[in-house]
Amino acid sequence: LRSLALPFTVLEWTLPAVPRTSQSEASKQTVVSSQDQTTDGSPTDSDGGQEDFTESFAFALVNGALGVFEVHGRRIRDFRPKWPDASFISSEGLITAMAYRIPHVVMGDRLGNVRWWDVTTGQSSSFSTHRDGIRRIKFSPVVPGDRSLGRIAVLFNDNTFSVFDL
Repeated sequence: LRSLALPFTVLEWTLPAVPRTSQSEASKQTVVSSQDQTTDGSPTDSDGGQEDFTESFAFALVNGALGVFEVHGRRIRDFRPKWPDASFISSEGLITAMAYRIPHVVMGDRLGNVRWWDVTTGQSSSFSTHRDGIRRIKFSPVVPGDRSLGRIAVLFNDNTFSVFDL
């Protein structure tokens, strides 16, 4: 296990995205045969290389800095995301909540602002909820075929919540 001594305010872990298969594709798939495995028994891709399933986590520090780390087995490395616009980072509101579902990071601060960031493209946006501080943010479940960025449920410090479309 590894330890990072940084002044974190929030940390959100996400599992690798697993491609969905349609019913017809799923019925065509067969059990991996011995020739499709490496000597250690792990699945291989069509090029003969091992599948690379990477977990990652997004975080915010006390100074407002954001980051994303990838976890490969016992190694932790910087993901080197596409950074959002400099105006995206707020020096006024300490980030108090975060939700992460690859490739989207959504953050809330103690002033009631919500910020959305796509770590692969660098696109970002923010809006004010016109409420007090944000305690928790959760993504809605994934809806197959939905092309939107999804919805989030936001729990505020006054114990009320709201649902927002991203």
